This record gives sequence, structure tokens and C-alpha cells, in this order.
Amino acid sequence: MFSKIKLKQLIIIGLLLGVGFLSYRYFLKDFYWNNQTQSIKVENLALHEVFELTKHAEQTAISSLEIELRGIASENVTFYLGESPQSINQVITVKKGAIDYKASFDWYEGQSYIIFIGDPSNYGKVTLDYRFIGSSY
Repeated sequence: MFSKIKLKQLIIIGLLLGVGFLSYRYFLKDFYWNNQTQSIKVENLALHEVFELTKHAEQTAISSLEIELRGIASENVTFYLGESPQSINQVITVKKGAIDYKASFDWYEGQSYIIFIGDPSNYGKVTLDYRFIGSSY
């Protein structure tokens, strides 16, 4: 009697572990890696700065790039987004004052560059959060 109960419990535990592993491997792993936000802080908007945005090592088949800007600026802020510092795909200007900007782009590269063109009279700080959306297998 006691060994039958243990055997049933072991089978149920084994099935739960198997379902958990398969769920992680085929469903949850992509959800986890695709929602990992990376951040860059721009402390001085008066400077000309180039930042490299990179995907997580586990991601493949990149299909999208999401960016969010939060902060404050005394002047309009222009930033350029491209596959390299010499190849610009997007030009985005954000109005001065409180900044709360969100955008999503079709993106098929594993890296990107964002360039802030500073105005010497501009002061403020911006936090750039970004996510590459892709697959892990």
C-alpha cells in the first residue's frame, strides 16, 4: 500500500517536471528573454554621444526594437538610430521639458547605434531603456 502511494507521487512529480521543462523551453524562455530591458543613462545632453545597443546573447532572429526615453531637457533633443554610426535609419526629435517617449521599430539586426546630437545650451538627463524582440532558438 505504501509503495503504491510513493510510486503514484513519483509519477506525478515526474510529469510535472517534464511539463515544466517543456513549457520553459518552448514558451517561457522566449517570453523571459524578450522582456529583458537594458538601460543607458545620458547624464549630459549638451554632448555629442554615440551609444551601442546590443541584444542578449541568447536571442536570435531579431524582429523588432523597442525604445523608451524618460527624463527632462531644457531644449529639444534629436537622436539618430541606425545599424552603424554612419548608417542612420531613423531621426527622432523629442520636445523640450519632461520627456516620456516610446517607440517600436522593425529591426532585423542584433545591434543598433543611437546618437544624441547635443546642443551646448541643453541641460538635463535622459534614461534610455531598450529591448530587442527576437527568439532564443
